[in-house]
Amino acid sequence: MAKKNFKELADAIVTNIGGEGNVKMVTHCVTRLRFILKDESKANTEAIKNIPGVMTVVKASGQYQVVIGNDVVAVYNEVTSNYKMDVGEVVNEDNHDVEKPKGFKAIWAKVMDYVTGTMSQLLPVLITSGMISVILALATNFFGMSTESNTYRLLNAAYDAGFYYLPILVGIAAAKKLKANPFVAGLIGAVLVHPNFLALVTDGGTTVYGIPFTAISYAKSVIPMLLITFVMAYVEKFMNKWIPGALKFTFAPLCTFLIMLPLALVVFGPLGYFVGSTLVNAVLWVYSVSPFLIVPLTAVCWPLLVMFGAHTLMVPTMTELISTLGYEPAVKPGAYCSNFAQLGVLLAVAFKSEKHRATALSAASSCVFGVTEPAMYGVILPRKKTMISMILGSLVGGFTAAFLGVKAYTMAANSILSIVMFGQTIVGAAIAVVVSIVAGFVFTLLIGFDALCMISERLYFFIVMTSLLYLRVSLWYNGADLICGFGSVVCLSTGTGPFFIYSFQEVGY
Repeated sequence: MAKKNFKELADAIVTNIGGEGNVKMVTHCVTRLRFILKDESKANTEAIKNIPGVMTVVKASGQYQVVIGNDVVAVYNEVTSNYKMDVGEVVNEDNHDVEKPKGFKAIWAKVMDYVTGTMSQLLPVLITSGMISVILALATNFFGMSTESNTYRLLNAAYDAGFYYLPILVGIAAAKKLKANPFVAGLIGAVLVHPNFLALVTDGGTTVYGIPFTAISYAKSVIPMLLITFVMAYVEKFMNKWIPGALKFTFAPLCTFLIMLPLALVVFGPLGYFVGSTLVNAVLWVYSVSPFLIVPLTAVCWPLLVMFGAHTLMVPTMTELISTLGYEPAVKPGAYCSNFAQLGVLLAVAFKSEKHRATALSAASSCVFGVTEPAMYGVILPRKKTMISMILGSLVGGFTAAFLGVKAYTMAANSILSIVMFGQTIVGAAIAVVVSIVAGFVFTLLIGFDALCMISERLYFFIVMTSLLYLRVSLWYNGADLICGFGSVVCLSTGTGPFFIYSFQEVGY
């Protein structure tokens, strides 16, 4: 096989998005380049889709996302090496020609961009920490590693640190996203996990500048620092604007920190803690009402979130659940089953079609290790019947996981190697995986897949929203009148409600 020319691929992409002058910012996630363009009308989307090495193009959350697959890092490096653009760098030019969204759509686009832009930076840390816990579980259960050994204790500390110090990491990542000083934000996060501050938590409360506040343990939390850093960015801009240049270097960060400290401890930290606690309680309440709905629904919705690159919106909720309860029962089990339902579809395609076998097996190899974009864009999405098979397989797998009470005890990629993250429920997870694969396989054989008919995004949205309506009725039947007055509690509790509304607006509903 000839060596891939990533520079040629990068050049073709940049040329067809309107050149480097049309790019405000570029970053990447696991499988896609994420551009923020000055004028999306200058991008030749059809030409980009036809570039060898590009799977598809997705426009969502204010980003122009070019799906590459496993080679995204190599392409990203070529883009940032040969053109004047980088993650976090915004071209300071007039954007008068950019059509800006209005109303709720504009607000939610900014929220999505902020949260996904922050959490996507942290995914390597979260996945690494989660995988360390997986390695430790394998080593102690199958290879006789002692929990008292120095190696175990050191690696366990590394695993715990990735989550324990999340306020620091979130502050740094969020500040980079907002073009604020990441180290001032990191310092605020460090205060929230400092031993002296945690001692105040034990004491039950204290004051800052004479203002009383409730001391809360922010270790392993995400949402408080998202709010704190957002406010800090505006305070910092104000300080940089009004402090004279000669004094700015010293006093701008100092004043920002001194102002943000009481705001963080008195207002935005507790507010973020309340939001996180509410999300946790909402998810648990829905789960207690009907686990047989929320887990399968998550399984069906997960590919939709991946399609729009918005699956990182789930990370704060999952992290809060794990840090609060020690496990996550709703999102990760459904997402995991969805991945392997797609694997079943791919295996069926490879089994039945010699023409598509190579493509299906290549996508399957990525799917096994938690990367589903090649499967989605290369095989499943272009065919209506395989999409239906994936939905049905995800539902069956999700029902199985819910029935067996599968729970994730750490964050890790949706890889077969990460199945140990389900801890005490690993047997149930293994059964759910097998059921998901078999269901996806069988449904594909029964329904077929040869028809090259791209499924309408509207049809997929209709399927999802119909499921949400069913959930709403079910909750109402079980006495959830208050929640039903606004809509599906699943949407609210997982953060997907506004996303679905935004998605419908994106496609013209």
